[in-house]
Amino acid sequence: MPFYDFVAVSPAPTARVLASFDDTARSPFLVERPYGDGRVVLWTSSIDKAWNRVPDSPGTFVPLVLELLRAVGTRVEQIRNLGVGTPVELVVEAFPRNATLVMPAGGQRPIEGDPIERADRRWTLPLIDGAWLERVGVYEVRADAARAEPIAIRLDPRESDLARSTPLEVEAIHPALVVASAEALAKGDDEAAAPRQGELWRGLALAALLFLIGESLWGAVIGARRRVGAGPRSRSSSRTPPPPQATRSARPGDSWRCRPRGSSCSSCSRAHSPSPRWRTGRNRSRRRCAGRSSDCGSRAS
Repeated sequence: MPFYDFVAVSPAPTARVLASFDDTARSPFLVERPYGDGRVVLWTSSIDKAWNRVPDSPGTFVPLVLELLRAVGTRVEQIRNLGVGTPVELVVEAFPRNATLVMPAGGQRPIEGDPIERADRRWTLPLIDGAWLERVGVYEVRADAARAEPIAIRLDPRESDLARSTPLEVEAIHPALVVASAEALAKGDDEAAAPRQGELWRGLALAALLFLIGESLWGAVIGARRRVGAGPRSRSSSRTPPPPQATRSARPGDSWRCRPRGSSCSSCSRAHSPSPRWRTGRNRSRRRCAGRSSDCGSRAS
């Protein structure tokens, strides 16, 4: 949208520039400032066709005027989102009798002083000192027969700035921090490269490393002693010999006994395995003892 001329202005400290021209000086086009409970907007060019072509574009001129009227026609709400330690003077609708400031942790502090009545029949509370608002969180101003008025205290937005800190800012954090330039390191400046007194992390890191190495060596020595004390074991000696089999009765009056390998059966005089299997045929009166290397078939007597 072309503009031919405008009025050069210097915004006041309380004013806010809403739009600017694209010239080299970034001259203000729309300037807003609070006035009473409302706001005033300054249009630095003409509202007709004398200095610009905005009226020739209904799609731009009409919505712009409507939005400006809506913005300046509403009451300015008090800012309740403040930084840490910022004093605040609240404006409430009803008379604040026995006003108290409630901290985020639950503590309370009475607000001393008399409220001031405004022309719009609202009340202004005494100034709340910024020393009372040193913690981040939500505060509340409570009074008798009145709703609670919240105040939000946020962190300093400068803490989220991603710009690189200067060496002076880094050294101001702690006396042990020192920034050495690349030129000083290249020249071998020991004073610039040497750490300041008060640093303990190097000694702690070295102690932790030595402790881990000593623990590993001690564990290796103990493991070697246990292996030497145990000695080599053969495969055959590590096995547990099977227990001898007990007497098994087929039925009352009939019994069979299996002896260890190398001995003979009492009925057939044949060697049997130490783990026999009992087989039962169709006739329950006949029992067979089956070993690994031989078979014994004798009827119980």
